[in-house]
Amino acid sequence: HHFQLTGLIDANGRLLMANRTALNLIGAELRDVVGELFWETPWWTHSEQEQQRLRNVMLQAMDGV
Repeated sequence: HHFQLTGLIDANGRLLMANRTALNLIGAELRDVVGELFWETPWWTHSEQEQQRLRNVMLQAMDGV
């Protein structure tokens, strides 16, 4: 059994893949979230503050900061 939430995003922050455990947590199928910006997926939309923090950190990482 796989108990960890695992995903893969591209260099622009878009979700490419998520494992079944992660999808089950939000009650979604991969087709529901693939291609979405990671910080705009249901894993993060419960908290606008956390969503913005993640977005900012990911944008900085994408810029090499």
